[in-house]
Amino acid sequence: MSSPYYVLECGYSVTRLGGALRIQIERWDGARMGWEEVHRVFTDRYPGRWAVETYPPTEETYNGANKYHLWVLDEAPRDLDLGSL
Repeated sequence: MSSPYYVLECGYSVTRLGGALRIQIERWDGARMGWEEVHRVFTDRYPGRWAVETYPPTEETYNGANKYHLWVLDEAPRDLDLGSL
């Protein structure tokens, strides 16, 4: 059985967090996905990697499709204080 997911690699950028590949995850059937489902698709495709998901201000949000946009980082994000969590 083929995967119901589609992962599109949209481009690579150098950011303040280092190099990052922007990806888009969606389902072929357009159905909504929960966080666990998106995380599973991400870790299956990019095992052992870190990613960042951003949430823009409301006026810059377009919610016309059930797509998730993540930035897959080249290395762990040193500039984020994740050790305090």
